[in-house]
Order: sequence, then C-alpha cells, then structure tokens
Amino acid sequence: IKTVPFFEKMHTVRDGYKYITESELLKISKLSWLDGFFKELFIFYAETGFRLRETFMASLEGHWLDIPNLSKGKRSRSVHLTSIQIATFRKLKSWLEERGAKSDSGRFISKKFKKALREIGANEDKSFHSLRYTYVVRPLLQNVPIFTVQQRVGHSSVATTELYANMNLRRIEQDFPSLAKEFNSQLIGFRDTQIRDTLHKKLLF
Repeated sequence: IKTVPFFEKMHTVRDGYKYITESELLKISKLSWLDGFFKELFIFYAETGFRLRETFMASLEGHWLDIPNLSKGKRSRSVHLTSIQIATFRKLKSWLEERGAKSDSGRFISKKFKKALREIGANEDKSFHSLRYTYVVRPLLQNVPIFTVQQRVGHSSVATTELYANMNLRRIEQDFPSLAKEFNSQLIGFRDTQIRDTLHKKLLF
C-alpha cells in the first residue's frame, strides 16, 4: 500500500436512550414556572428533529423551512412544517430578534431545558439535544424509511441514521405509548396524541 487509507470514524448510539419520553414531555408541560413559549418550543424541536441553532439560520417559504449547509450536517435541506410548527418558528424568530445578536440565545434555551429536566427528575445525561434523539427513534415503530428520516434530520450519511435501528423497539414503544399506528412519512411528528392536545390546546393557546 503506497498511501495510508482514510478511515471515517462511525459514531455509536450508546447514548441513544437519552431521548425524551412522552411522560417526561408531559411533566415538562405542567411546570408552572416555565413560560408557555418554551413549552411550545421544546415540542417543536421534539417533533422536527432540528439541531438547536439550525432554526436560527433557517428561512421560511410557504410551508417549507430551508436550512442552509452551515450546520453540523454540512448539507442544505428543506423540511415541510405544519401550520402549528410555522407559528412556533415565527415566535422563535421574533424572540431572537428581541434578544439581539449579542446574546447567546442557544445557550439560554439549552439551560432552560436542562433546568426543566432536573425539575422533573430526568436522567442527568439528558440535554436539549435529546429532543433530536426523540425525533429519530419514534419512526422506528412506524416503518418510516430510514432514508426519509435521514433526509429530514440532515445526517451526513444514512449509515448514521441506521445506527438507531438497532435499538430496543419494545422499550421505545413503552416510552411512547400513544404512538400513532398510521403514519404520514412526509409529516413526522406527534399527531393526535395526548401531548399535542395537552400542550397546544390547553396550555399554549
């Protein structure tokens, strides 16, 4: 061999169970000190799988959120949003404008979520990024093609997404008891669940 071959390091999902369960999301929704905007925001990230700061640089055109290739995945993508998700995204953009460019809004949101996790007694290893894990593992029970999930979350390789397919499906099912049996692969999210009803109908609006 005349040249040293390049080996790409493959990440594992040893921390795959850091996702946020339905029960934990419901407990967070009931925290009296947490503003409704943040409750809504946390659900938005859990049902879209966006990285925290991807939405900061994204732009909206109709129902499509365009994310440039400036994030960790190094690839641009467009994600279709529901009307509720669009409303949340616009609230986030307004909130970011009010805070100004000098403040570290990403860190502020992350710390707010971590405080909520500690308040409900969640595993200390969980963090804001756990909302992204939440999004990735749910389609495993709904036979959504791995490639579809990969395209939506922006993994650089489908092999990264496939790592989640080796997780214990029984445990995931227990953690998401209201998971819908029928699923629209174009609109991955919490549809017709207790979380949706509780958060969007009772607490947020």
